[in-house]
Amino acid sequence: MAFILSNDEKEFRRTKIKYDLLSYGLLIIIVLFLLGSTVLIFYEESEPLSTVLTKHNSQVSAIAFSHDGNYFVSGDKSGIIILWDMETRKSIKNFRVIGEILSLDFSPDGELLGSGSTEEASVWKLPEGTGIFGYSGDGIYHSIKFSPDSKIMAISSLSINGVYDGIKLFQTQEWTLIDANFLGHQDSISNPESIFEIAFSPDQSLLVSCSGSDQNRNNNSEIIIWDTDNWVYKTLLDGHIGSVFDINFNNNGDSLISAGEDGKIIVWDLSTGKMTGQINTSQNILDWTTFAVYSPDNRLIASNRGYFKGSTPISTNSIDIWDAKTLTLLTTLIGHENWVSDVGFSKEGNTLISASWDKTIRFWNLTGI
Repeated sequence: MAFILSNDEKEFRRTKIKYDLLSYGLLIIIVLFLLGSTVLIFYEESEPLSTVLTKHNSQVSAIAFSHDGNYFVSGDKSGIIILWDMETRKSIKNFRVIGEILSLDFSPDGELLGSGSTEEASVWKLPEGTGIFGYSGDGIYHSIKFSPDSKIMAISSLSINGVYDGIKLFQTQEWTLIDANFLGHQDSISNPESIFEIAFSPDQSLLVSCSGSDQNRNNNSEIIIWDTDNWVYKTLLDGHIGSVFDINFNNNGDSLISAGEDGKIIVWDLSTGKMTGQINTSQNILDWTTFAVYSPDNRLIASNRGYFKGSTPISTNSIDIWDAKTLTLLTTLIGHENWVSDVGFSKEGNTLISASWDKTIRFWNLTGI
């Protein structure tokens, strides 16, 4: 196979060539000839690095792995959730909810699947897929998370100052509401903030929440750490300008990463509450489903990227893979044809699954990166 590039095509095709070369796990031979203004690249094709699932008929908006690595789940903007077998990559069961899927999570014991949508929070018993809990009334449910011991489920929605902070906790045996008042995010009744993401630390000693304004994109918002012993405010992490869309712990629980509207991915030391490093993506990260996720071995960070052209959001449709220690860009995964909305690492960390508004799910082989 050969590519022939003229001068005016080189810049446009460089990214395409990079993707085509990355898309094959075994590269037999590459020969480059520099012929004036022409470059010829020859290579043989082997097994694809990126494989695609096309079961969804709507934009795929969320994805999650089971903790044992045997299953994953995907959800779309039509309210369809699909449970998949990781080994066979075949669908097992479909679920339907009201609204667009925004968040998915498996309980660590593998017995529960939870979803948050624009209308409701829902829970199913696995493996039979029986619906056992539903909650609505607070608006949009941006995030749903199970505690490491699987005994608590947390959901996040709108924060209204002096009323509640948009976080509710339920114990997962009787599904009773836990008495806790999460008051700390700054907002007003006329301009309520959304709690875009919540996360439990691996040892379950901390719950972290991040927020942003749906109405005023320039509002400075916060990351708040809560003590899970009595669910009280512990620490404020202040570093982003504008909304904070995503937070994730590393597997050791000593570091947290956050992704924000300011185009920054910030690394936080949780023992001090101080910023230890940051990635500036140069352009504003796109909208609130933006992600920054650690690999299971804490070696890599996966993120997406986008920017605003005037008031119009523009996505790169790609995934950046960063070295978590040096915070340098290792590679960019290109293949989706629309915004990449979510990703998840396999248990071993050598496979990344991505969900996209192009209605597909892609598997990326990260071996060797």
